[in-house]
Amino acid sequence: MRPYHVIHHSVIDSWAAVLNYEEQKSKSKPYRLFFNTKIMSSDLLDETKSFDERFLTFETRVDKFLSNFKANVDFNDLKLVVFPILNGDQMYAVVFNLTYPQVHIIDSIETKSLEETYGMTPTSLKLYFIRYLEKTTFIVNKIKGLRSTTVKMMKIDWNTKKLTTENGALLMRHMEKYCGEKQGKWNVEMEKGSDVQDVQFEKLHALYSVKIATHEIDNHKERVIKEAIEFGKFDHATRKKMLEEGINRMDELEMGSK
Repeated sequence: MRPYHVIHHSVIDSWAAVLNYEEQKSKSKPYRLFFNTKIMSSDLLDETKSFDERFLTFETRVDKFLSNFKANVDFNDLKLVVFPILNGDQMYAVVFNLTYPQVHIIDSIETKSLEETYGMTPTSLKLYFIRYLEKTTFIVNKIKGLRSTTVKMMKIDWNTKKLTTENGALLMRHMEKYCGEKQGKWNVEMEKGSDVQDVQFEKLHALYSVKIATHEIDNHKERVIKEAIEFGKFDHATRKKMLEEGINRMDELEMGSK
């Protein structure tokens, strides 16, 4: 979560867990469901395996993920189902609107060709998820609606034009802020312009770090808060030095692992 560094997939997964908890806590229906990054991986694109074989892997992962919820998940109660996708340097979301059957890619970059940019991942995910819904009690007409729709790119005004180290922060922002609004009608609270966005990204890294580390579902919450209070007792110069030393150590560890 250090600024100007690529966000690790486990952070995205932790963020999905936080958002799912918040959605269930609100008890409002229809609500959103966030899967983690482990559901749709590159092995599900391996055409040396049959579709049924690949779907079985997908189904097993989804069932395992949903088994962690205290209450059974009824897809008829859901408005949006969000799959965060990590593919190399790419970080984006594929969002299924179950109320008004639509499938959108939400990403921070511009593209002229979905297939060239994303390959078969979004289309394959759509096929797997529709097959999965067919095995549930989800309304048949809505399944037909999803099947007939094509995967489209969500038009946004705050894109970064190209891949950057901040695609992870933007993915987290998109997951948090998108609630099914029409294109151009939802506010992610991000401004245009690289200079302005750099400041916003630093704030997002700090905001999400605190949100995850101090959330009530985090088993280490009390220790984190205690250490933060102790850290706050140092003067500004000492805190700055400690932060710089910590970042340098992390950079060294990161370089050593490559």
